[in-house]
Amino acid sequence: MAGHFRVQRRIEAPIDVVWAVVSDHAGYSAWTPLAVSELTVVGDDDPNGVGAVRRLGMWPRFSFERVVEFEPPRHLAYVLDSGLPVRGYRADCDLRELSGGAATLLLYSASWESTPPGLGLAMDGLLRTILSSFARLMDREAVRRVAAGVRSGL
Repeated sequence: MAGHFRVQRRIEAPIDVVWAVVSDHAGYSAWTPLAVSELTVVGDDDPNGVGAVRRLGMWPRFSFERVVEFEPPRHLAYVLDSGLPVRGYRADCDLRELSGGAATLLLYSASWESTPPGLGLAMDGLLRTILSSFARLMDREAVRRVAAGVRSGL
């Protein structure tokens, strides 16, 4: 079963702050329930950029995701190399400046080619839940950083 899901969210934080949250792969464990978020391979031109591989999860279950597009502060795309029973998974995170720079529109989408027979609906629900949760947590962390006076990670 193939699938696609998209989350759109207005975040009351400047684009540079939201980008710092989205692109800091090793920092995810600080603001998500993930026990492990680390770079196992650094990117070509930026540690978090194209070619970077991140390991995310909780023991004993981890996923490995590889960054395939990295255009600060507007676009990040990654593919799933392993960790979930789904084939051809790709996610894109796009940011657009709103309100003269005071807010950011987060467009977070994912698509996948197939899941094993019998797991289609379960995987569809799981992937939608993960994507929606990450968008909500990104929002919360960016707003927290603005309140704390953190401008960016750039």
